[in-house]
Amino acid sequence: MAASTAHENLPAIDVDVCSSIIRIEPRSQYTSKYPQEETEWDDLDSDYASGGLSDTTSLSSSFTKYQFENGRRYHAYKEGHYAFPNDEKEQDRLDLVHHIWRLRFEGALYLAPLYPGAQRVLDIGTGTGIWAIDFADQFESAEVIGTDISPIQPRWVPPNVRFEVDDCEAPWTFPTNHFDFIHGRNLGGSIVDWDKLYEQIHKHLTPGGYVELQDLDTHFYCDDGSWPDDDPLHEWETCINTAAEKSGRKIAVGQLLKGQLEKSGLFEDIHETVVKTPIGLWPAEKGQKEIGLYYREMMSEGMEGMSMALFSRVLGWKPEEIIKLTERCRKSLMDRRIHLYANWYIVYARKPLPKKEGVAVQVTSD
Repeated sequence: MAASTAHENLPAIDVDVCSSIIRIEPRSQYTSKYPQEETEWDDLDSDYASGGLSDTTSLSSSFTKYQFENGRRYHAYKEGHYAFPNDEKEQDRLDLVHHIWRLRFEGALYLAPLYPGAQRVLDIGTGTGIWAIDFADQFESAEVIGTDISPIQPRWVPPNVRFEVDDCEAPWTFPTNHFDFIHGRNLGGSIVDWDKLYEQIHKHLTPGGYVELQDLDTHFYCDDGSWPDDDPLHEWETCINTAAEKSGRKIAVGQLLKGQLEKSGLFEDIHETVVKTPIGLWPAEKGQKEIGLYYREMMSEGMEGMSMALFSRVLGWKPEEIIKLTERCRKSLMDRRIHLYANWYIVYARKPLPKKEGVAVQVTSD
């Protein structure tokens, strides 16, 4: 397990707990930590217009002509493919999710047994880029690439990380047998064809390299009967999972990852770690209570954004109906008598080494 301080790189947020305000510092710290020269948007626009940049490119203002809908901002590239917003409020939620992951796994960025010489790392669906940045900070000799359909990552980053606007479902342009480690977190709701994704991951991993997928279950659980049957969170989880499935991009995928990797027949050494993650302040243990606090805050602040496009586009709800439901859900999330949790999953697997006459042979990248 790769461990470092779990309280690094937190999003800006104020949390009121028993009349005490907890302040988490913003991710803008990267701007001061990595004062690199900024690339001008105009130059990038010129390159793009003249054909100097490919479909997979580092930056272009054409990708920032965002779509606005019901008060939220959404990606422009491959418009409509991803149902969650990409505005500042959503970015703060994504960074808070990263913080919860690190708390839940004692600061670890990954669980796969990477060998010390792992140098080429790909983070698909990188979001705000916070995982890629933390990995690059921790492994300064590694080359880290983060891809996403939204160019919302910081402009100033460690010198060994770069970000590209790309759709991980489109054909990859990276060399084959290239990456030592491919990472993807919270890809639920983003992928139509998981089999195709696994094929691309296998193609571009170096033999002996690892893929690790981290995702959560968008179903809530309660073991002690404290969750009332008429609670609005039942309706919310049913609606968001139904809408995501109807859209063709299933969101509750955490529990499916291990079986999918096994079924693909492309990987070996497949391991799954499942942890119960509390929602709210009900746990007695201090560490679990802290995790539950942040999870509750993430859900409370992010539920409207997670719901707005799916509920309105797929289920035909009006914005005011969505807001009303999420407000009711927030009240439930604050009720310490309800002991909810969700399952979080980490699954990693290795690309086999090719064998010749029973001897493993290392293959170099194209």
